[in-house]
Amino acid sequence: MPDAVLIQNSLNCSTSVNSAGYLWLDLHGTVQISSNKDDRKAILTFEQYSYFSATKNPPNYVSAVICDTNTNRPSLVLQGQWNKYLETVPSCASEEDTSERFWDVNDNFSSAFETNSNIYNFSNFVLTLNDPVSEDFLGSLPKTDSRFREDLRALERSGLRPARTPLMARSQDKSINSEPKWFTAEHFSSQLVGSGENPKRVPIYCYNGAYNTNSSN
Repeated sequence: MPDAVLIQNSLNCSTSVNSAGYLWLDLHGTVQISSNKDDRKAILTFEQYSYFSATKNPPNYVSAVICDTNTNRPSLVLQGQWNKYLETVPSCASEEDTSERFWDVNDNFSSAFETNSNIYNFSNFVLTLNDPVSEDFLGSLPKTDSRFREDLRALERSGLRPARTPLMARSQDKSINSEPKWFTAEHFSSQLVGSGENPKRVPIYCYNGAYNTNSSN
C-alpha cells in the first residue's frame, strides 16, 4: 500500500514462558493502516500464542485483510508468521486461486539466529548498522547516522562517562530545531487528545521525500 499512513493502535508486547523455561516476547493486537491516496485499508491481527488456543496457530502468527474502506469488502487476505514468512490466502469464491508465498526471512540470518546466542535477537538490519563502509559511501550518509555518533563509539570501548558528554551537550543546546525535518503534518485525524475546553486533533505526518537528498542534512 504505497503512501499509506498508520492511523490506529499500537501492538501489545508481552513476555511468555513455557513449562520448560523457554522465554519469548509475543506481539499481539490489531493494527489498521489506511491509504491516503485511495479507499483501501489493511487490518493486521497479531495473535497471542497459547498452547491451549483453539485455533492451534503457530507462534508469531499474523493475518491481514486488505479491503475497501467504504464497503469493508476484502480484496486480499494474507497470513503467516511475522518472523518467518508471509503468504496470500486463496479466495473462497474461486477454486483456481492458490496460496502464494511472497516473503521469507533471510535464510542466512535465520540460521545465525538459531545457532548464535550472541546477537541478542537483533535483526539483520540492526546488526549491520555500524558495519565499516568505504569513504565514498560514508560521504553520502546523513549526519544522524550512527557511524558518526561519538557517544556510541565510546560505549563500544566501555567508556560510559565519555559517552554521556555528547548526549548532555545536545540536551542543553537550545538552538536545535525540534520540528520534524522529513515529515510534514498534512492533515489531522478525528482522534482528540487533551481534556478541558480545548482538545486538539492528532496530526497525521507524511514523509516529504527530503531524507538524504543532501548529505549535509
